[in-house]
Amino acid sequence: MKRLILAMLIALTIVVLASCGSRSVDSDAFEVIPDAESADLYVSDDVGNGKEVEEEPSQNNLYNFNSYSELTFQFSKEAIKDKSIVQKQKSMNGTKYQTFVDSLTQTDEIKLPVIDGKPMKLRNKEGYSNITLFTKEAYDLPWVWFHCIYNEEDITVKTTYPSIVTGIDLSSATSVSDKLKLFAPDAVNVQNYQKYSNYKKVYEKTVELSGGPVSALIYELKDSEKIYVKFFIDDVFVSVHAKASTLNDAFWKLFDMSADDTKA
Repeated sequence: MKRLILAMLIALTIVVLASCGSRSVDSDAFEVIPDAESADLYVSDDVGNGKEVEEEPSQNNLYNFNSYSELTFQFSKEAIKDKSIVQKQKSMNGTKYQTFVDSLTQTDEIKLPVIDGKPMKLRNKEGYSNITLFTKEAYDLPWVWFHCIYNEEDITVKTTYPSIVTGIDLSSATSVSDKLKLFAPDAVNVQNYQKYSNYKKVYEKTVELSGGPVSALIYELKDSEKIYVKFFIDDVFVSVHAKASTLNDAFWKLFDMSADDTKA
């Protein structure tokens, strides 16, 4: 009987961890690209050197939110007092995730996407989440995905905080590709993308954001009109995924990330 009760409790915990809120993750959130580079684009348990860290769970869990305010509340002092689900379950999702939650709660500076100084419009698509918090996604790091709309086109803005979570000093590297190597040495970059069949081109270029220029890593995929644009804003690693035609100079001049949730 005790074993049966224990099994039931474990099953219930997995169900609770698998969702928060009523909406599901987008059907393309785990876009499977059939080669080794897939670890760079969707959750994988064999990123890096392929060895599981004993204190880190192998599975990814996720939490869904409908609004920016719902997300930012989870990283507030009030959330600790109220024992919100993210705060209450942080120790169950590995040391990297707990460091992620504790650090962002302490600084109260989780970055949110803005356009022309205003919050990016969330997709508000029935049956799908607007914001997804992954406990373990690309590069074995926690990520926040913002599912947005701009000029009627889907844009997914993804953020993680590698230096905060891993403790690795990224200041010694100047290019985005070199910074990426420090916390994800096996990730697809400018030097190795030719090994992977689904990449058309990977290169760096300067992108003029609303807050100023940044060096960005551009991923062009074969047989896809969508691209990935990755760059750093302070300690935040940002990955923007959308049609290349949408991510034009006019868009970038309006785009930024803000820690001021009054804008969102």
